[in-house]
Amino acid sequence: MFEVSKISFLLSCTILSMSLYTFAVFNIKHDSLINIKISTLPALGIIIVGIIGKIFFLML
Repeated sequence: MFEVSKISFLLSCTILSMSLYTFAVFNIKHDSLINIKISTLPALGIIIVGIIGKIFFLML
């Protein structure tokens, strides 16, 4: 059986690679730049959720 920490790490790597792939393909097809005003709030939300998830994981 895998430990929870290993599964969490592998899941994080998978999500990061899928996000980077999607971002790269979208920018190649649409030749667009990142809009800082639009992307800041979701990025902050992702950071906060990641911190909350880490706290819950450490409580297990």
